[in-house]
Amino acid sequence: MSLRQVFLEAAALVRPLLDHPALTDRWDEPSALELMTVGEVAAHLPRAVTTVQRYLDEPIPHTPLLDAPGYLTSVDGLADDITTSLHRQIRERAAIEARGGPTLVRTAWDETLERLTTRLAGEPPDRRIGVFGGRAMLLDQYLVTRILELVVHGDDLATTLALPPPAFGPPITGVVIDCLLEVARRRHGDLAVVRAFTRRERDTSEALRVL
Repeated sequence: MSLRQVFLEAAALVRPLLDHPALTDRWDEPSALELMTVGEVAAHLPRAVTTVQRYLDEPIPHTPLLDAPGYLTSVDGLADDITTSLHRQIRERAAIEARGGPTLVRTAWDETLERLTTRLAGEPPDRRIGVFGGRAMLLDQYLVTRILELVVHGDDLATTLALPPPAFGPPITGVVIDCLLEVARRRHGDLAVVRAFTRRERDTSEALRVL
């Protein structure tokens, strides 16, 4: 399965969560994520797909290409405390997007995925895009970060609604685990990762906690 197919499959598995009655009923209640409501978690989730559409239409910066782990390690504050500026901005944007309610969130998701399903099939393997912060990536590498978002935030929303998580299979979870492991290696070094796997008492940097 190609990365583009994995991305679309992950999106299809997450989508039913947006239709669950509990989502509407509990929209303004606290979620499983600290400082975010149910609606804000749901409203943040479509960015895993809408940013792909947006970046496909934006200029491509003349900067060195980053792969998915390189992108994640380059974003300052991503692995920091949730009170930092980056995380505060994420929550503020989610709050704004949640004001439209669940119907608007579902509409944005469905319209974007319909366009992307056709468009991704026609984009060449070496397609470059410009992403957050003026960075440049191959489209497929950016999709790895979106698959990660779909899995992580799909699980967040399912947990919030007390529902079983989407049934992500090995082609999807494998992409996410490979990416996160490489982020851990680049951030902390291989020995720290080995210790995190095998010697908890020596895991002083919490090497496997990368986001």
